[in-house]
Amino acid sequence: MMLSMPAVQPTDHAKTPSGRGAAVPLSDPSHETSKRLKSNAVSDPSGSSGSDGPRDLPAVPLPALSRVVAPMVGASDLAFRKLCRRHGATLAYTEMLCARRFVEDAAYRFSLFESQRCMLNDRPLIVQFCGNDASNLAAAAALAVGQHGVDGVDLNLGCPQKRAKEALYGSYLLDTEHWPRVFSCVRAMAAAAAPVPVTCKIRLLPTLQETILFAKGLQAAGCALLAVHGRQRGSVSRRRSGPADLRAVGALKRALAIPVLSNGNVRRAACVRHALVRTQADGVMVAEALLRYPALFAPDAPERPTIEQRRDVALEYLQLAETYPPPTIEYARAHLSCMLGRDGAGARLRYKHSHLPPPVLRAALQTADSIAALRVLAEQAFGAEFLPSR
Repeated sequence: MMLSMPAVQPTDHAKTPSGRGAAVPLSDPSHETSKRLKSNAVSDPSGSSGSDGPRDLPAVPLPALSRVVAPMVGASDLAFRKLCRRHGATLAYTEMLCARRFVEDAAYRFSLFESQRCMLNDRPLIVQFCGNDASNLAAAAALAVGQHGVDGVDLNLGCPQKRAKEALYGSYLLDTEHWPRVFSCVRAMAAAAAPVPVTCKIRLLPTLQETILFAKGLQAAGCALLAVHGRQRGSVSRRRSGPADLRAVGALKRALAIPVLSNGNVRRAACVRHALVRTQADGVMVAEALLRYPALFAPDAPERPTIEQRRDVALEYLQLAETYPPPTIEYARAHLSCMLGRDGAGARLRYKHSHLPPPVLRAALQTADSIAALRVLAEQAFGAEFLPSR
């Protein structure tokens, strides 16, 4: 199955998608306020013309974009996505995948993608790729859409890691000298993925004006949805400084004709509502807070989950992981560690939701060699935080 996303003319009212039987809309059909955005042609700041100039953008159904599970390397496995969807998530991304390896390496593609696909209760799904070569990205998009039935294809323009700098992808493509290359990549992906939408995830640039100009270039190149992490790239050693700038996200929402997702500043359930109100974005994308408590999106999610609630959701994940095994046991270890409230490292390591001494719990997590072993550990480990006696 794949999402049918026909292009619309830039008029006052977007045309309704064709509604093919196999299509899976990026929306909640039960939501009475479901709507569609109109598409406006926008000049391409890359300076291209002719067939590579302004595009007619597809309409993206709303508002089921409202609760989105972010792409997370080593964490966006099928069992975790299913868990988040059970508790209110309406859209999920795969983890970031290397476009070149996705195309060339069948073992890589199977391990991180094909083994983590399930048409039942894991839709809609957007696959995220990284890279800087238009042909590789287009080939990956075509393969994901043609053989694997995804509902969207995303280009990562936000990763701040050292490896992204070394290989020139993610947020290191935001520098102005790389803009023409980025727009070319988006155009190639959009052509290869059609009619499935191509989306992008970015960080803020040094100024709001630059960010808006770049975002409009993405829109003109064929980006149908933009997720915005409200922080700048920072340095390799210091990637986060202060809260996300939700005002900037709101400015981008007002400047664009495509849906915008706000990413950043979510720690508790109330933060999701606050971000939606503050930015007027079409949805909120969450990463770390979901790792700590995957039921964050639930309509009745508590502001401060109890130990019992945290244990129950951890056991629920491990039950799903038995049915839908992650690529490696490290995924499940990492998830349980996060749900136990891991914080700090070395002598400052602590687990906020466990009564076990941190070194003991860390060793137990590292040596657990099966989902069953992690399940036993989870049943024993949750409790009031261990505080060493003075």
